[in-house]
Amino acid sequence: MNWYKDILHLFTKLSEQSFQNILSYGTIARAVTNLVVSTIVLYGMTYALPLLVKAIAPVLGIKRMTGFAHFDMVSAVANASFLIFQILIGAFVIWRLLILFGGSGTYRGVMCNYIYGLAYTNALRTVVIVFVHILGLILFAISQQKYVADIAYLVTMFSQYYAVFICAQLMRRYVGLSIVKTYIVMFIVALLSVSVLPQWIRFFHTLVK
Repeated sequence: MNWYKDILHLFTKLSEQSFQNILSYGTIARAVTNLVVSTIVLYGMTYALPLLVKAIAPVLGIKRMTGFAHFDMVSAVANASFLIFQILIGAFVIWRLLILFGGSGTYRGVMCNYIYGLAYTNALRTVVIVFVHILGLILFAISQQKYVADIAYLVTMFSQYYAVFICAQLMRRYVGLSIVKTYIVMFIVALLSVSVLPQWIRFFHTLVK
C-alpha cells in the first residue's frame, strides 16, 4: 500500500481496516512522510485561503472581512521546531503512561502511531479551515458575521476532541488498552502540547529579536 493511503484511507473510510493498515504496514518513515505532507498542506491552506476569500468577497458584495491569519515566518518555524520536540517528548510520555496503565508496546511503536495521529489531526484541521472560510463567506454575505467567531470556535474545538479520539482509537489497538484509558492519556498530552506551544512561539520570537 502506498504511503499516502495510510492517512487518506483512515480519513475517508475510518474503518477497522484503516487502523489495521497502519498497524500492519506503518513505519516511522511513512508516518513522518504523512506528517510532513499534511503539515505543508495545512500551512499552505491556512495562509492561502484568506487571500482566496479576499478575492471572492467583492464578487459576493462583501466590502470588508476581518479575522484572517497573516503569514509569520518566525511563528511557522517555531511551530515546525516544536513539532520535533512534541513527537520525541510526547511519544515518550504517552508510552510511559500507557505502560503504567497496563498497556504493552515499544517507544518506537508508540512514536510511530503518535506521528500518524498528528498527521491525521493536520488533515482534519485542514478540512476545518476550509469549512470555516466557506462558512465565513456565507455568513458575511447574508450579514450574519457576528456568528462566525462562535461557530468557528465550536467547530474547531469539536474537531480537536474528535482528532484526539481517533488517535486514541489507533493507539489503543497497538498497546491493547481500553479506549477510556488511552483517550485520557492522549488527551493529557494533547492538552499539554496546546498549553506549551504559545509559550514556545513567544520564546522563539524573543530569540529572533
